[in-house]
Amino acid sequence: MLTLATGETLLNGRSTAERIKRLRDVGYRFAVGDLGAGHGSLEALADLTPEFVKIERNLVRAAAASSTGVRVVASAVALVHELGAQVVAEGIETKAEHALMLEAGCDLFQETVGGCRRNASCRRPGLGCRVGDRSGST
Repeated sequence: MLTLATGETLLNGRSTAERIKRLRDVGYRFAVGDLGAGHGSLEALADLTPEFVKIERNLVRAAAASSTGVRVVASAVALVHELGAQVVAEGIETKAEHALMLEAGCDLFQETVGGCRRNASCRRPGLGCRVGDRSGST
């Protein structure tokens, strides 16, 4: 999975769509990162049709802080699912956050442990890094 940062110039122009198509043709899947960090990620959803969308850590915190935050995340998840993509909740640090994101409908979870995101790109040895699924395993 390649994550496209919505604020980068990479997302501008026709050549980006052509590059993404070529990479998809050879098996790559794409994620749009930082849903909740600004309007750029919503534009990327419309333009790039990603297979995955990452819910920004600040939205995870907002959901943990209030029922309104949970409703915002659940609405974002419903939109992403309606567009045919899976949702990755970023920066899950507690079981309570995992439970809230699971309840909101997130498909995958990216933990933060000791400042390191536990996923396939993690470089810190001994963490067994990977993205966890809906079961909560990582």
